[in-house]
Amino acid sequence: MKGTALIELRNHVKNYFDIAEGGSTLRVFRNGKPIADIVAIRSGAPLWQKSDTTDD
Repeated sequence: MKGTALIELRNHVKNYFDIAEGGSTLRVFRNGKPIADIVAIRSGAPLWQKSDTTDD
């Protein structure tokens, strides 16, 4: 698993999304603490599994 700081992700977001799209998981850190994992969406997954966002 690759890791990056939040500011580095923000400055190079396309590069990191390319990494995730290639199949790698990317862990994002803020102040040295993990805050998120970025993973590629598996092809063939049902649409309800592709997005966990809500319309709050």
